[in-house]
Amino acid sequence: MEIAGLFRVAFRISKAVVGAMGADGFRFVQNNGEAANQAVPHVHVHVIPVMMEDRGRYGGRKSFSAEEREAIAKSIREKLRETA
Repeated sequence: MEIAGLFRVAFRISKAVVGAMGADGFRFVQNNGEAANQAVPHVHVHVIPVMMEDRGRYGGRKSFSAEEREAIAKSIREKLRETA
C-alpha cells in the first residue's frame, strides 16, 4: 500500500478512535527499526487519542480491563460503520 493510502485509512480510524474515546485530538506514531523496538520489519501506525489535559505530554500508557478494552473496541467499530 502506498503511504498516502495508509494514512487515509489511519485518518479514518483516528476519527473513530477520537469519537469513541471522547478525545480532543490524536497522535500518529510510526516506529521503524530495532532501535525503535520493532522486532519484525513492517509498517503500522499507532493512533493515540489525546485529551487537552495531555497537551504537551508524551508517553504514559493507560491501562484498561479486558471489559473496558472490549467496550472501547465495540465503540470504535460502531464509529467506523457510521462513516462507511
